[in-house]
Amino acid sequence: MLKFKIVGKGDLHLSENDFVAKGGEGSIYGKGNNVYKIFESYDHMPSVDKLKELQTLNHQYIISPIEIITSLQGIPIGYSMRWIKDSETLCKLFTTSFRNKEGITEDIIDNLINNMMKTIVYVHEKKFTIVDGNEFNYMVNKKNYTDPFFIDVNCWQTPSFQADAILPTVRDYSSNKFTDLTDWFTFAVITFQLFTGIHPFKGKYTKDERMDTITRMKNGISVFDPNVRVPASVRDFSLIPPNYMKWFKQLFIEGKRMAPPNAICKAVISLTKVAELISSNDSFDISMIQDVGGEILFFKYVNYGNVRIVKTKNTIWIGPNQTSYSDFEVLIVDNEPVLVKSDGEKLVIKSITGSTINEIDLDCQEIMIVENVLFIMNRGNITEIDFMKVNGSKIQPSVRTTWSVMPNSTQSFSNIYVQSINGNIFLSIPVPVKGKKTKFIITSVEELNGCKIINAKHLDTVCIFSVFKDNQYQKCVVRFDDEHVEYDVRWINDCDDSTINFVVLPNGIVAHIPHDGEFEVFSKFWYQQNKVKQIKNDSISMDMTLVNDGMKVMFTKKGKIYSISVK
Repeated sequence: MLKFKIVGKGDLHLSENDFVAKGGEGSIYGKGNNVYKIFESYDHMPSVDKLKELQTLNHQYIISPIEIITSLQGIPIGYSMRWIKDSETLCKLFTTSFRNKEGITEDIIDNLINNMMKTIVYVHEKKFTIVDGNEFNYMVNKKNYTDPFFIDVNCWQTPSFQADAILPTVRDYSSNKFTDLTDWFTFAVITFQLFTGIHPFKGKYTKDERMDTITRMKNGISVFDPNVRVPASVRDFSLIPPNYMKWFKQLFIEGKRMAPPNAICKAVISLTKVAELISSNDSFDISMIQDVGGEILFFKYVNYGNVRIVKTKNTIWIGPNQTSYSDFEVLIVDNEPVLVKSDGEKLVIKSITGSTINEIDLDCQEIMIVENVLFIMNRGNITEIDFMKVNGSKIQPSVRTTWSVMPNSTQSFSNIYVQSINGNIFLSIPVPVKGKKTKFIITSVEELNGCKIINAKHLDTVCIFSVFKDNQYQKCVVRFDDEHVEYDVRWINDCDDSTINFVVLPNGIVAHIPHDGEFEVFSKFWYQQNKVKQIKNDSISMDMTLVNDGMKVMFTKKGKIYSISVK
């Protein structure tokens, strides 16, 4: 138990269960309606006078200091803020797969950007400078994805206190001081990624592929340069509103510095859809299996019932049949499909075949389906839900097992939960075993400690993580033993986005697309040499989402399902 005092109020006791996150300067704890930032040492604590200046920022989107926290001896060591509980880090909205999963439209992004812009105008009017407005210093309301929350305001530049810390990838290298215009340059870098999914100075610079992002920023070599190739997963630049496109080109090509357009200017944009022919080549045999007529958000083959489940924005295909309940996920119970979802508060279960489902009242924030087994997360608990048929037609859900996790610092990804405890990363992995009790494995990968985990996926004994480390996005490929104790690690540096794209076949072969133009094949077995067969081929792109049907490797792309095999 940590003990502090709130100036003017009394004692503050914080426990391990109150822990939310750890940063470079200190830790965040949540209790009631407030979060408390407690600094590692008194040296890291901002001046109380600076915090008092920041307290004057009275805006719904600015998470400014409320109260000063001291040690029991009365020495300032932190401050309190509003707790925005149902929120997501802004950088997740860069990725198309996340936006599709959450139903985030271009209109939502436009409204989000407008709200960010108006808030920055307010900050500047009050004579403050944000300085480091990078993608990790914004949170977004998960209920609508249009409300941005500005965090880490203690690092801002105030009328009386200077600031000097900024993430290198959002810095304006044309200026040797921080001003309103450098804030707008940083805003341009962030909003460009919200529109397109790529940093304006990323992609492959074909004249010098070794040139890093910072050097390109200093030399003005952006994605608009004719010698820069961007990944296929990047959203079409023609979706950028015309007034913002003009502003981006003025900043990134011409080197001008100015505030953004006053608002997002809508225009009727006609995108020419070019028929894309995907066919076999020297490296791969490729053939189309199915055209589902809509962008595919999810695909899996379920052994329990031997059906393919394909989910689009408007439809779920369950074998040859369709249902319009596209906001649900699918389980197979005794060869019958059952639909499940969380409405943010409760677990919702629905039958599409007319079977009766006995009611079960469970609080549920999020759901996860692993190997046709449902897990729900609610605050500090992860619960396995069992389904069985009774009397031939009734479906009975019931609680099978519950495990405890850190309630405020646990994130769910694909088949894996990630907990951050005092800066150390712990993995909680549900592993269903047919006919036996589910294993709930808690393990760690020391190399991930101190990283910001952006995305993660677990299949069999392989985990791939997208992380922010050493001022760049990287991927970490981890191969565990069967008990998830021993492991090896391989890093993929300087990635353009946080998409994770791999499958594991029943024979232990892993197929992975780490970048455009590159296809990897390696073994899942950690004790084997980490030999990776890499195939360079221009037909491979990150928007080919790898899936498998037993031993068959397949991919989905633009509403179609293809098989693919290495020659």
